[in-house]
Amino acid sequence: MSDTMRAMRLHAPGQPLRLETLPRPEPARGEVQLRVLACGVCRTDLHVVDGELPDPRLPLVPGHEVVGEITALGEEFLALAPEVPIRTETRAYPLEAANRALDDLREGRLSGAAVLIP
Repeated sequence: MSDTMRAMRLHAPGQPLRLETLPRPEPARGEVQLRVLACGVCRTDLHVVDGELPDPRLPLVPGHEVVGEITALGEEFLALAPEVPIRTETRAYPLEAANRALDDLREGRLSGAAVLIP
């Protein structure tokens, strides 16, 4: 695997995204690294790019609806096989619901291929 990755980044609202080659970060404790296979573009992404949402942390890579393959696991992450496809989930859940979802993952009750990433 290469030490670099490509990303479309926004440097200023209202400006075109730039294709850039960046260093590939190592996943931190409790994180997972993905090779992105597909990424949806939703209205929230367009609001950010158009400058309609306040104070984005620039530069940024728009897109939060990602499907990918696991390429690396940070310390203390669940032992998932690298070939398991996952979809990121960015919704906010009440703490009790989020804890139930994480308990399901810890016990191996993974329904389909969706994973809640804390």
